[in-house]
Amino acid sequence: MGQSCGLHHSVGDQPKNRIRRMKLSLILASVLLPLAASARADEFAPGPEHDQVAKACTACHVAAQVTAQHKSAEEWCETVNRMISNGAKVRDEDVKEIVAYLAKNYGPFE
Repeated sequence: MGQSCGLHHSVGDQPKNRIRRMKLSLILASVLLPLAASARADEFAPGPEHDQVAKACTACHVAAQVTAQHKSAEEWCETVNRMISNGAKVRDEDVKEIVAYLAKNYGPFE
C-alpha cells in the first residue's frame, strides 16, 4: 500500500470540483482566445492584405516574429514560398500581393 501524503479529500467532492474547474477553464478559454488572436492580428500594418497576412502568419507564429523582420521583396518571396511549403494556407494567386504588402511594410531599413 502507498504512503499517505497527509492530505485528506472527500472522495465524493473530487468529481464535482473537477467538473467546476473544467467549466471555468472552458469559459475562460472561450473569452480569452479570441482576444489574444485579435491582439496578434492588430500588430500588422494596415493594408488590403492585412487580414490575409495576419491569418496566414499567426497560424504558426506570433506577429512580432514577422513584423520584426525587414526583408527585400525577393527575400519575402523566398520566405512566403518556404512557409507555403511548410504548410501555410496561402493561395497561389495571393502570393504576389502578400509579398508586396510585406516588402512595403517590413522592407529593409533605408
